[in-house]
Amino acid sequence: MGSPLSPIIADLVLRDLEEKAFKIIDLDSNFYINYVDDVVTAVPADSIDMVLRTFNLFHNRLHFTLEVGTE
Repeated sequence: MGSPLSPIIADLVLRDLEEKAFKIIDLDSNFYINYVDDVVTAVPADSIDMVLRTFNLFHNRLHFTLEVGTE
């Protein structure tokens, strides 16, 4: 953090991780947006825990959390 390259590197790493995670997850999400270090997606309710576990598999220093939206 602090380097002008930090946001660029973080974006590249996150995009690579997302691509690998979604290949493992194999779900069709009609809604997926990322902005800096935030990811917003819509997945079936019964798949939420599996998606979170998959994203957290890649590196022990990366920890994804979630917020479940309501109607």
